[in-house]
Amino acid sequence: MSDPYFVSHSITWLADDAGPRRYNGGADLPRGPSTMPGDVGTGSFEIMCVKPGLAIAQATHEFLPERSGQMIALAETDLTLSEPALAIQSAAAGRAIVNDRTSKNELVLAPDRSIIQRQSRVEFSRLHDASQSNDLFFLLVSESVLCEFLGEGNMQKFLTAQKIMNTPDARGMSIPRSISAVLHSAMTTHLTGNLRKLYAQGKVLEYLSLLLNFTCGDSEPASCPHRTRLIRQAHEELISLKGDVPKLSDLSKKYGLSARTLNNDFKKEFGNSIYAYIKDQRLSEAHKALEETETPIKVIAANVGYAHVTNFMLAFKKKYGYPPGSLRR
Repeated sequence: MSDPYFVSHSITWLADDAGPRRYNGGADLPRGPSTMPGDVGTGSFEIMCVKPGLAIAQATHEFLPERSGQMIALAETDLTLSEPALAIQSAAAGRAIVNDRTSKNELVLAPDRSIIQRQSRVEFSRLHDASQSNDLFFLLVSESVLCEFLGEGNMQKFLTAQKIMNTPDARGMSIPRSISAVLHSAMTTHLTGNLRKLYAQGKVLEYLSLLLNFTCGDSEPASCPHRTRLIRQAHEELISLKGDVPKLSDLSKKYGLSARTLNNDFKKEFGNSIYAYIKDQRLSEAHKALEETETPIKVIAANVGYAHVTNFMLAFKKKYGYPPGSLRR
């Protein structure tokens, strides 16, 4: 059944030896081969209409080696919608230049660079970088569904943070790959039928919530499994690091959480803030090395991230109540 939210919906594939081929209507298009000439490469394409006003498309392309370095146009998309929508283009792999005709912008699409559009008429084409494989996603969410998912207040905060309050508008945005991966996982193939669509809807809601938190710095429910995984991943990375601990702002960007949320969640999970926890772990490591090895104190201090041995000795005494040298007497 066609989605009544789509007034008109067409995709025209351009790179077909037999001439352009069109897809019309806001209905599911099962995963199948992309229309690509044999001397360009192969690929696949799918559209999933998850619910009225919510659709996801995925396009993959494998280009032949002799096409490396070329920018290739494959399709044009033209949607007319019954109300404004949020459209997000995201890349799991590859790179493309998107010509957004509605807002008259030309934008880069890459794994670390998504494109966010707010439009009632979505009209764009892509030039694909044939130097590498492409795995590209397109999410379309009507403002009615966006309001349903986020609430009116959060929706307005979200649109303001994205700087897309006007219609039409489009801009590029750096989104952590850990957040984009949630959207990409919505197109899983291990489920079928309505169960697959329910799963996709849940993933889109999780993605939008994470994106809202990343751009607005709002707190999410403490029980969010995705956030718990990110906090534990950050912990594993930090305890294995030698030398300086990354800045909290850099960790925030990497894991797609606000600095406050990242630090607070880390404290809830491991009992202390990030820097206090790492400092304590490193001093414990130093204490063990002083007891069990003959390694010079200066070397141990450097191994646990102290550039100056005096600072190490002060921190060690503050934690244990005695200087590190007392363990060597």
